Amino acid sequence: MPRAETVAPVSGNERLDSVDVVRGAAILGILLVNMDLFFFPLYMDYLGVTWFDDPVNNGVERALLGFAKGKFYTIFSILFGFGLAIQFERFRAGGLRFSDFWLRRMLVLLAFGLLHGLLIWFGDILVWYAIGGIALLPFRHAKPRTLKIWVVVLLIVPLALTIVLTLMIQLAGTVPMTADHLSQGFDEQIQAFEKALAEARDRYPQAGVVETLGLNVRQWFQVVSWLPLLLPNVVGMFVLGLLFARYRLFHDAVTYLPRIRAALVWLIPLALATNGACVLLDGRFNPAIPGGLSLLNMISMSVGQLAGCLTYIFLLLVAFHSARMRRFIAPLGAVGRMALTNYLTHSFVFTTLANGYGAGLYGRVSPFTGLVMTVAVFGIQIVVSNAWLRRFRFGPFEWLWRSLTYGKLQRFRVAN
Repeated sequence: MPRAETVAPVSGNERLDSVDVVRGAAILGILLVNMDLFFFPLYMDYLGVTWFDDPVNNGVERALLGFAKGKFYTIFSILFGFGLAIQFERFRAGGLRFSDFWLRRMLVLLAFGLLHGLLIWFGDILVWYAIGGIALLPFRHAKPRTLKIWVVVLLIVPLALTIVLTLMIQLAGTVPMTADHLSQGFDEQIQAFEKALAEARDRYPQAGVVETLGLNVRQWFQVVSWLPLLLPNVVGMFVLGLLFARYRLFHDAVTYLPRIRAALVWLIPLALATNGACVLLDGRFNPAIPGGLSLLNMISMSVGQLAGCLTYIFLLLVAFHSARMRRFIAPLGAVGRMALTNYLTHSFVFTTLANGYGAGLYGRVSPFTGLVMTVAVFGIQIVVSNAWLRRFRFGPFEWLWRSLTYGKLQRFRVAN
């Protein structure tokens, strides 16, 4: 059996430009959402508190909640599954073994994620993608009908279990003795979050490198604790990406445009309604204590994330295949081709600006200021990514990932 290393990475003329454009747009959305976590501890979300309570910043936060939060990592997840399907087809066409290659690719990604999450920024998503990518491998041979069933199972079952658990907690709260224990447990949890929030607020702006690493590791483990609950959702989106590949949604997008436009007729109202519900519910319940409003918010957010991400994907496909719109969004493709590099660059730049070993702006960047910074940095990344890819085949981290995966240094420069 020939070795997997004999298959080269996808070359420029084999790429689907529309996929790169969608991925580039997702990079912008991810930065919009992550900006808050670069400058503020995640415990704020757990407690439902904010440091800026004026109309402008409240408006920005609500707009991001309605139009960005949860939508763009979901797009990335769909494209991740789509990418596995494309690579698998290339290996199968060449009669080559795919599983060893994919496991190496995921293990390299896992190493990147661990280094990124533990040393740079706790909000890393690469570890989740690496673990989910390994779990996705058995689905590569599945038929479309099987994939559809698994999408439903992976997206609905964890949500249903969470709903049942929340209702059980509510029911237990009606029993006096149990209610006291639950109340004490929630109070202790809230106090722990408040203590961690105060520590992060006080120390991040002035901490040196070593202390910052300790603060970062504690938040990273807090994020990882959600892995068993949230990973099925990520893998479910991966499987949806496999399904998109089976139906050649991006390959044959022109053929699908009438159906895409018809889907948008009901997807847009659904996305607006469910995400609008999340905005209306924001601040009306304590996120640390399960209850009726938090349950309604969770259901609205789950539906809104899926409806929102599909709306964005379909709108971008319609725009990409419009002669007038394509020239405006085409530059996003270079950002998408360098997605890993651009994603990691966000962490390097903004943690340096936030933390005490850098500019020490932690806790001082308002949502509005963060929005301005996002637009400025992303604009720079569009220019730099397009200029870079005129001379090089990959972004720096894409080149390193491919070189480690294929077991040999990849050709870096574009051939003259």
